[in-house]
Amino acid sequence: MNDRNLSYTLGRFRSDVFRVLDEYSCNGKEHEIFSGAVGDMEKRFISAANAAIRLVSLSCDRRLEKKSVVFKTPGVLMKVCDFSLISGEEKLVSLPADSGALSFEFCGKCNIVFCDGDGNAVLKKEIISPYSQLKIFKALIPENASDIIFFCKEKAFVDVKNLKSYTSKSVGYCPDERFLPDGKKLYCEISPECIEISRVLKVTGDRTHPCRCDIFEFSDGVLSCSEKNAGTYLVEYYFCPKELSENSNDNTVIELSPSAFSAAVYATAAELCEREDGELYTRLTYKYREILANCYPSSNPFNRNSFYSAAYGKRRGIRRFFG
Repeated sequence: MNDRNLSYTLGRFRSDVFRVLDEYSCNGKEHEIFSGAVGDMEKRFISAANAAIRLVSLSCDRRLEKKSVVFKTPGVLMKVCDFSLISGEEKLVSLPADSGALSFEFCGKCNIVFCDGDGNAVLKKEIISPYSQLKIFKALIPENASDIIFFCKEKAFVDVKNLKSYTSKSVGYCPDERFLPDGKKLYCEISPECIEISRVLKVTGDRTHPCRCDIFEFSDGVLSCSEKNAGTYLVEYYFCPKELSENSNDNTVIELSPSAFSAAVYATAAELCEREDGELYTRLTYKYREILANCYPSSNPFNRNSFYSAAYGKRRGIRRFFG
């Protein structure tokens, strides 16, 4: 069997899944004679595999990754007082030279137009937010744009708050608009497979010191923190293997440990036959749980529960010094 440093492939995974589904397969391949609910196992295979791989990754194959991240406080060129517009009104805001991006909060609906020095439209956008719900708009300022016009059409209104423009230098590092500052938070990239932040170290010169993990939030490959927490950090996080797609070929690598791979095989097989065969589903589920149970003793069994681990440690200490 593969060791921890080797990888499995989707072809091997698919073959193993259908091998344990021996009622519905022959030599690791799905029977062609089946139709209906049983016949669509192949169609459901990728979604079942992704669910199983994520399940075992969270339960017995938690893997750590490290990433150095830098949050820079952006240079603010302009702040505009809050304003409101109603049907037919417009407001022109002149952008300072060297403006690279802007952000603001808004509620309502209006059109915004970036214009050059001659009043020609460079870019037009419509922004919409339901009544009483503040949304954040942030965008790179188009080249040659010197003004931005807010315009409300008939039967529309908009409230704009906290409008800021940022220097080109301070936002030039942003690969896309998701990582632009929004006036309150700073953003940077992190793996979309991140599922939990394990440890955060703030880097100050040659030294590091631990910080609370909850100073960061993450979603869909974006890591964020409050502007007051700007700085350089080393982030350790748990991640799941990349999801398989319908276009993944049999050579696609699945990065799991041997025990996690076996558990994922049985979890996928159980998911595929749940609708058709309750007895087989039960057997596969028991096998999946048995593999998981055998994974845990590989670490210190007394650390499986911090409460009882602490109590056990105290008892050992009493015996050692007084027994």
